[in-house]
Amino acid sequence: MASRTVVIKGKNVGLDVNRIAIYRDEIHPDKLVSIVTKAAFMSGYEFQDDEMQDKYVCQCDDPCNTVVNLFLRERNFPPVVTITGPTSAYLGSTITLTATATDANGDTVTFEWEDGTQGATNNVTSSNLGDVTYNAVGFDEVGDWDTDSHVVNWYTTTTTTTAAPTTTTTTSAPTTTTTTSGGGGTTTTTTTVDPGTTTTTTVDPGTTTTTTTTTTTTTTTTTTTQAPGYWNLRLCDTGSLANQQVQDTGNINTGDVFKAGNGICYEVDTFQSNQSGGLQTIVSEFGDCQECLDANGGV
Repeated sequence: MASRTVVIKGKNVGLDVNRIAIYRDEIHPDKLVSIVTKAAFMSGYEFQDDEMQDKYVCQCDDPCNTVVNLFLRERNFPPVVTITGPTSAYLGSTITLTATATDANGDTVTFEWEDGTQGATNNVTSSNLGDVTYNAVGFDEVGDWDTDSHVVNWYTTTTTTTAAPTTTTTTSAPTTTTTTSGGGGTTTTTTTVDPGTTTTTTVDPGTTTTTTTTTTTTTTTTTTTQAPGYWNLRLCDTGSLANQQVQDTGNINTGDVFKAGNGICYEVDTFQSNQSGGLQTIVSEFGDCQECLDANGGV
């Protein structure tokens, strides 16, 4: 005789149920398979079906003696859902995504999208740049289900502007630089930059930068003259003779007041000649010592 293993498992059982009696085909003492606890019924009661019975009846021991009729069927397998469609799209456009499913039991599968759309296809759009995920669930006739996700990258076009080449031309004016040194004589160096010296730089985006510079002409002339005279200086705030001198410029007189390059105020004292070095540079000339001291912060 043929035989098979049967598992009967309950989902919703009342709180006032303690035991469930399982019968083949109908409630009759001769058809009783077993009386099981609610816990065993909820976890799945397995037994051997020697009669290849298709119908079973379960009766609970609650006050109403609730009866449940069961019809055996082959094991159900959930569907396998797949979403297909574009993986990228221009922002603001509309594209169509399609959900399909395979079902081992041959059941009809219905689809529901995350945004509430019913059916196998869904026309979607987006106002957000970047990746957006779309989900769909497929249900078979028993209620088993599967889901799938599909990512679409939404993009916009990018415009690149290349600036036109620019040219900058700089022309230097003629310049003359004179340097005077002591040491028993005067050396005058004159450097002349040829007028019209031009530097042209052309910049072409994405290519080469070329710089062209014309040649300059330098002329050096050296002459020797007698060392100049100088003035001895007194400290403005004490009146004592300082170990400082200033070169005679032709318009310095006894009693003149200056602030020297060292930041000290001095009064011109006596004139000397043929100074060989160590002269101070005059910064500013003042009317009297107090004016110089005030301007120098009271030194």
